[in-house]
Formats: sequence, C-alpha cells, structure tokens
Amino acid sequence: MLKNELLNLQREKVYPSVTLLLPTTRITVDANKEKILLKNLVNELEEKLKQKVNRKDAEEILEKVNNVISEIDLFHLSDGLGIFVNERRAFYIKFPFSVPQMVVIDDTFETKYLIKQYSRSIEYFLLNLNEKDTNLFKGFGEVLEPYKSDNFPYTIEDVVDLKYEQGTWGYESAQLERIRQYVRESFKRYKKNSEDNLPLIVAGVNKLVSLFEELNDCKNLIGKIEGSYTSDDLAELGKKANKIIEKYLNDQKEKYLNEFKESFGYKKSAFGLLDVWNLANQGRVDVLLVEENYHQPAKFEGDQPVLVQNTNEPYVIEDLVDEIIEIVFTQKGEVYFYEEGKLKDYQRIGAILRY
Repeated sequence: MLKNELLNLQREKVYPSVTLLLPTTRITVDANKEKILLKNLVNELEEKLKQKVNRKDAEEILEKVNNVISEIDLFHLSDGLGIFVNERRAFYIKFPFSVPQMVVIDDTFETKYLIKQYSRSIEYFLLNLNEKDTNLFKGFGEVLEPYKSDNFPYTIEDVVDLKYEQGTWGYESAQLERIRQYVRESFKRYKKNSEDNLPLIVAGVNKLVSLFEELNDCKNLIGKIEGSYTSDDLAELGKKANKIIEKYLNDQKEKYLNEFKESFGYKKSAFGLLDVWNLANQGRVDVLLVEENYHQPAKFEGDQPVLVQNTNEPYVIEDLVDEIIEIVFTQKGEVYFYEEGKLKDYQRIGAILRY
C-alpha cells in the first residue's frame, strides 16, 4: 500500500469502520490457533457492535468480516494479520511484524500498523546506467516499475554522436568524453523527472557509476549497485535496492533519535502523549518517534483529550496514538517506529518540531 492509498484511507470517515488485529504464525501445518483467535475476535466484535450500532448495521459488518476471513489462507500467513471492514471496503493485510490482538470500532480504520508497514520502506528512484538500455525506475521495497516518461528509456546513441572511428588518432579521448556526456545527460533527464526529493540509487558498471558520482552533485543519492543490468533484471535489482533502503532507514531512525534527544535545549522537541497531540494539531510535528504497539484510548472534554482505559465508555477514541500518527502523516511529517523500551524515558512517544 503506497502513500496516496494510505492518505485516501485516512481521509475516509465511515462509521463503523472495523479493524481486527492479531499476531500469527508464518507457516503452520495446524491453523487451529489462528482459527480460535479469529473466532474470539469476531465474538468480541459482535459484543462491541451490539453496544455501538443498530442490529442491521452490525449484521452487515459481521457478514463482511466473515467473508474476508474465508478468503485468508491460514496455513500461509506472516507475523501479523489485519482485517479492515466498513460499508465501502473489506480487505486484509499480512504484516511482516507482530501486532497486538485488538478489536477497534471507529469512524476510520486503525492505520497505525499500515503506516508502520509503509514506513519499513520508502518510495525511491533507481537509475540504471546501461549504454544500450538506460532507464529510470520507481521503487518501493523490492518492487521496481518503469517510470513513464518521454526521457526514458534511451541508449547512448540517442544522445551523443561519436565523431572518430575506432583505431584513429583521438578516438580514446573522444570515447571518454562521449561517455562523460552520456552520464551528464542521464542525470539531466533524471532531474527532469524526479519528484518530492525521493532518494536515488544508481546501478551500472563501476566506470559509469563512478563517473556519475564524480560529474554530478546529486544530494539525493543514497547508494549504488555495481554491475551490468538491463530492464529484464528488475527482480535482482529490486532485492539489492531494498537492502540499501533498509540500511538507509535504519540510519535515519538512529539519526532522528539522536536529533530528538539533542533538541531539548533548543525547544525543538517534545514528548508525552498529550503534549505531542496538541503540537501535532498545530501542524508543528516534523518527525514523530513512537514505540511499537503503543496504544491508548481517550475521550474529549472540550477540545482536550483525557486518557481512559474503558473503551466501552461513550465518545471514546479507541487509540489516541493512532490519531496522532494519522495527523502527522497527512501533514507530510515523517513517522518512525522504535522497539518497545527505546523511548521509555520519554513516555513512549516524542516529536521533533518544525518550529
């Protein structure tokens, strides 16, 4: 699920929107554990629906939930499972990380774990330098798709003429200059198509990749893949690119954690659920740092949230943490998830501020 899809999902206000979450086992010969967990979740959902919606709406939601469950191969799961149902949508997601067992009924889906999954990778560009097949790809995780443009794909002959014949005086220096022109042209064409300052990975033989770094001031370049690749090698390129992205994101997490800790003296950071809630609503959160599986119900008194434990109380928001994540995400802030205990000195949630 890409960012635009997530943003559309967050903008959608439909009550009731039901989210079921449960931890699962990747591969099993006995799916009884998952069947029992799902049955318990559906029973819990049924009880909650009785208290929150009329009988007809409850029956329609339950029917949709059971239809989604019937589509799931319980013998081939991942580490977590999410089921999302309202009157407009019904789908499930296998998460490559564990999630808590939870039933949420609200006017939006519990998107925290969808954002976490999105945050495990980022959209990026991959520029493949191959004199016979130069192309630009847009990637997410291991998946690469050709970027549709009039500027790609192309070959070196499309952009540079060779004025010397092989074996004549001056050929070698002309050939080197030809390659340099080709590399400059590749960067120029990439710049015409780049968007949102997405990270760039460059692939190609050592000579071409080195020239690209030497000749171009590319601030978005985060890694390189050396080797001769064509547009038929996307699976291999995708795997190698994803390893670069994973390292980049881990480095970013550590960088922002250190920046968060160092920013207190300059009043550029804050922590604690209620403070971060207010700052997020003011549009001031640039980077949100939050512990995995942090979940906190709340209800409003006036325009301020009050933390509660009983989700069956009237007018309760089932997860204030999820609300904050959604606000920051829609305001084009960055969200990073940390293992439990990493932010224990900061009440499990913190923010680097824009101002």
